[in-house]
Amino acid sequence: MIEKCPYCEKSLDITDVSESGRYVCPYDDCSKTFFFDKDMVALHKIEEQTEESLEDEIIVTCQNPDCRQKLRIPRIRSTLEVTCPKCRTSFEHPAQDEDSAHDISGLLAEFDKALEDEIKAGKTRSPQVGEIAKTPTEQKKAKLLKQNDRKYENPQAHFELGQLYQHDGLWAQAENEYLITLNFDPAHRQAQAARVKILLEMSDNTKAQLLADLYISQTSTSAADSLRLALAFQKQAMDEYALACYQQALRLAPNSAKINRQIGYYYLSKNDKARAKEYLIRSFDLNRNQPEVARELGQLGVPIKVPQRTE
Repeated sequence: MIEKCPYCEKSLDITDVSESGRYVCPYDDCSKTFFFDKDMVALHKIEEQTEESLEDEIIVTCQNPDCRQKLRIPRIRSTLEVTCPKCRTSFEHPAQDEDSAHDISGLLAEFDKALEDEIKAGKTRSPQVGEIAKTPTEQKKAKLLKQNDRKYENPQAHFELGQLYQHDGLWAQAENEYLITLNFDPAHRQAQAARVKILLEMSDNTKAQLLADLYISQTSTSAADSLRLALAFQKQAMDEYALACYQQALRLAPNSAKINRQIGYYYLSKNDKARAKEYLIRSFDLNRNQPEVARELGQLGVPIKVPQRTE
């Protein structure tokens, strides 16, 4: 199956692309990231994103009560018009009525800001007689549980709840929430990495290894998915798996400035300056419009020549 890159309009063979997601144009003079919608068999332009936002996708449910198809869409701040590929119903996300379910990340952000404002203003309410004061973590947990009661099929809410259980050392509860997350969103890379971490914490090393190999294999045809999984493993402090995913992403897209940059940052975090310099130089050579990379290279003692602007 041949489609055209939405940026450079060159032909791309997407026959072997098995799932929707973000992919990098393989042509050196483009190398831009686009979104492939498998259900619609369409390639869309997306805004340039940082590595931290590679995971910013959410699952929504078709508003047609006779359909209720689960749909993966990019997380954006503005309203997005979504068309269900199954029943062709169009609706807006987020919905514009008062009863619409808010994005869980937005809820947590609003809560954190409100709590911080109250503390700064010295107006934090004291518990009443007979009332047990809740910590911020307990309050977040209560809000997530309430969110799950309202909309159980929200994978991100279950993942966030699993993170809180993991932080508290409640391994069984955490793994259960990650399993629910993956049931609703099998490609939730953060939940995959977190589940492997939980199994290691529970000393089930054999199962953890099998799952890590499975998840890495599942991303073996996509540089973007390999990078997402690498970032998720790195966040869980599982360097061996993170590095395996980074190298897999690099094999799939060796001329990606973004992947080379992220590997450079990985080695910087490990204080391996020699390897960090190698990958950051490679990234900068591929794309010189990266001031943050130029700054890191300067701190590593690499002279950077800024191209002169032509009149």
